[in-house]
Amino acid sequence: MNKKIFLLFVLCLVIAGSHMAMAAEEKYPSRPITLICPSTPGGNYDNFCRLIAANAGAYIDVPFVIKNIPGGMFTIGMREAVQAPPDGYTFEGSSESANVYGTKFVDAGFTMDDVEFIVGMTAIRHTISTGTDKPWQTIEELLEYAKAHPGELTMGSASPIYECWLMALKDAGYEFNVVPFPTGAACSSAVAGKHVDAGVVGLAGAKPMHEGGQLRILYIGDDFSPVPPAKQRADVPFLAEILKGINVGTASITGPKGIPKERIEYLENAFKQMWNDPAFQTMAKNLGLDPVWYDHAEIAVAMAEADRIVADLTSRHGVLKQKQ
Repeated sequence: MNKKIFLLFVLCLVIAGSHMAMAAEEKYPSRPITLICPSTPGGNYDNFCRLIAANAGAYIDVPFVIKNIPGGMFTIGMREAVQAPPDGYTFEGSSESANVYGTKFVDAGFTMDDVEFIVGMTAIRHTISTGTDKPWQTIEELLEYAKAHPGELTMGSASPIYECWLMALKDAGYEFNVVPFPTGAACSSAVAGKHVDAGVVGLAGAKPMHEGGQLRILYIGDDFSPVPPAKQRADVPFLAEILKGINVGTASITGPKGIPKERIEYLENAFKQMWNDPAFQTMAKNLGLDPVWYDHAEIAVAMAEADRIVADLTSRHGVLKQKQ
């Protein structure tokens, strides 16, 4: 064989081998996917992440590994996710509190422009609850007292979204003395333990305490949830108008900008199949998470609108932070 022809043959083999190796490397997914939870174990976001990890195996070829990174109003974990390589192997599971609300209260080191929203999968509902020893039986009674005694009542809060609820209520003439708590569980315990007059707390934590007679739910945010609200003062139209746009959280899967389009499409299709599975729907409801579906385009639009509303609200109250 002519030497030049032989060398050309070898070169072709090398190129072909390299393309085959690249193709093998580019198979997606080919290794475990990290799902960052920006809160401690046991809360709404941790429940959401574990819901995903428990149900992903039937639809995605690799396991999801949960990594809890709390702190910074949920923005520390979110920052790690959006600063990860955009290869489709690192995501974050939370709601607007991490990727919208938290960035308005602290210098998070990222903005919405750095976030790729993959899908939205469940609603996270919130409540205004009070202790069973308190005189208010309805949300109207609580707010009427707050309006007549501005700043007198203590209101617990453990999340950026709850801070925004209280700002919106203040704009409407209902002013509370806000008491911050590090976690939703701590806030719920303070309400039940009579350490604060009321609290804005997640439904998942408040509902069993309500049923156990430890606290009283006065209001449940319910913009679009397909699950009927609980009977106790869940539907208060005037309050829903005050909290319009921030009434209910949407748990979503997010990652860094720049993830290849075909990988986003793969995940979107897999998550939709998972969401349609009755086992997913049942587990979600058992965890206090209402199944709702936002595709890749819809969740981006919804989060952009939430960002606009919250930026305006926090700016008017003088607490808006910007990326430094």
